[in-house]
Amino acid sequence: MNTTSPLTAHEVCNVLTDVALGKRIMTRSSTQSWSEIYHGLMPVEIDCWQLTLFNDCDTLDYCEYCEYCRSPDGRVGTLELWQRDGAEAVDLSSTWERGGLERLLAALVARTNFYMSGRPIRSTTAFASIQGLEPAR
Repeated sequence: MNTTSPLTAHEVCNVLTDVALGKRIMTRSSTQSWSEIYHGLMPVEIDCWQLTLFNDCDTLDYCEYCEYCRSPDGRVGTLELWQRDGAEAVDLSSTWERGGLERLLAALVARTNFYMSGRPIRSTTAFASIQGLEPAR
């Protein structure tokens, strides 16, 4: 019997807020970009948190449950559970945070290796290209 408490919408909202504030880095887990998905689910990873976000025509709509949507400690939260409690993680975000998340989602690049000072580093966000790192060849 699993006695672990479910992941709450407030916990996920706090993680998304940290991303919007630049305190955490979000990476894309899919091969398709935010704009390529346009209307559908996009899996992302945020410091070992695995979330699936719903892209509603380039607008962040909600955080969806899937088998890989979980916190680093293994707890899982579901959209159905959050809606039953009256609060969904994305809805708890401010307008400013949501706008920032949408801009970051649009800028995410696929997981790739980048080189800095001749050594490979693992990077999965648009920040790598912004900071002048060269993509792996």
